[in-house]
Amino acid sequence: MDLPAGALVDDKYRVVRLLGRGGMGEVYEVENVKVMRPAALKLLKSTSSADIVARFEAEAQAAGRAGSHRIVDVLDLGRTPEGLPYMVMELLEGETLRDELRRSRRMPPRRAAALLADALLGLEAAHGAGIVHRDLKPENVFVLSAPSRGPTGDQPLVKLLDFGVSKFASSDTTRPGTAAGVMIGTCWYMSPEQVRDARSADGRSDLYALGVMLYELLTGTVPFPGKSLQEMFFKIISDPPRDPREVLATVPDSLAEVALRALAKDPDDRFPNAPSMREHLVAFLEERPVLHLDLEPLEVPAGRVAQGETLAAGSEPSAPREPIELAEASPRRGNTPAVWRSLLSTTTSSLDGGGPTMPSGRPEMTPVPTSAPRSTPQPGPSSPPAPAAPVPREPTPPSTRAPAARVEEPPPSLPTPEPASAPAPPSSGPRFVPAAIALATPLPTRRAMVVEEWPRAPLWVGAVALVVIVVSLAIGAAFRLEVIGG
Repeated sequence: MDLPAGALVDDKYRVVRLLGRGGMGEVYEVENVKVMRPAALKLLKSTSSADIVARFEAEAQAAGRAGSHRIVDVLDLGRTPEGLPYMVMELLEGETLRDELRRSRRMPPRRAAALLADALLGLEAAHGAGIVHRDLKPENVFVLSAPSRGPTGDQPLVKLLDFGVSKFASSDTTRPGTAAGVMIGTCWYMSPEQVRDARSADGRSDLYALGVMLYELLTGTVPFPGKSLQEMFFKIISDPPRDPREVLATVPDSLAEVALRALAKDPDDRFPNAPSMREHLVAFLEERPVLHLDLEPLEVPAGRVAQGETLAAGSEPSAPREPIELAEASPRRGNTPAVWRSLLSTTTSSLDGGGPTMPSGRPEMTPVPTSAPRSTPQPGPSSPPAPAAPVPREPTPPSTRAPAARVEEPPPSLPTPEPASAPAPPSSGPRFVPAAIALATPLPTRRAMVVEEWPRAPLWVGAVALVVIVVSLAIGAAFRLEVIGG
């Protein structure tokens, strides 16, 4: 039955105009007279089949169950006074993907990838709710003319329609089932397993349908055309799809590979889920490599493996040979002048838990070590204190060697490895404290820190050379005066 304009349905919805008509029902633009909100009303024309009525009501529940703004929102469900079921949905502005294809025959690759990537977000929500659409086609993908801002801040480009033949992954026996051997869907977009038995269709069947749609958007034709249903179904089950680049040479390689993978005969050879297929489309749009979301998680071998150690195939990691004990880290000190002054007046052993102690008097200054130096065994009670290891220098006469400073050793402690990167002090010449300590130290103290260890032999040689030069200059000057004077 046709509802005339101005008719009131269920005392709430006033009919504005007829939007479309199908084999099972009609869709009207209506207005809710109580809240003054426009909407779309889908009316089922017949109640002769209880299974059709059950599927009609299941379609309304599917949209609410998925909870995605890329799936058309169902606002109400009821019956007319004549007993006909109706469904009230949000009123969308735009057109279906089929309407756009009728005008342009094919789409630019970037637009096709963007629309299907957005449709995959809605499909991901449906699959997450345990719903398989089973009838994805261009007629059921609605392209919005003015994308509305979604609750998460993004703007959906498309909305999925018509979940009337969807499959619910639920044990609810009140939902309509599918008989064995029944084919459900639209022939050009049905997967091989859906052709054999609609009950075996899962989410990968929906990805197959999107692969057919991508193929059609890029080339203007479906991958398996046929003059009859039998010929078409035979091609879907047995024939490989023709490469879309052979149909149209301008098809991008990455999109052609996405379409061919989605059209694989074996569901295991397709994309495992909607996010994986969408990632390939987004990577094409963003001109970047694909993040391999479809890879299986790597299995971590049991036990711990030392850093830098590799395991042979099928082998087990071996236990560490010796237990490694890590020293407790010392607290971090601030880098201020006051801290450095306190470091200068504090023994090294109190800073790093061990090491030589600075003797009193004028010390031989060396850079403050960043870690405890290698300790030596404590001498016995009757033996004299052991001298500190002198810095290697060129051998000089005993009379000219600078006296070595003696240091007092702390009690024996666990040896700590000396840093390999610590530079060796210069073999001769004055040595200075690190720049950070010098800058934080007053000038008088800084002058006292300079250690002058000039070897005496070079000084004597220099003095003799200087005397020879002076005498030579004096003789030369006298000879010149004698020549000039005649």
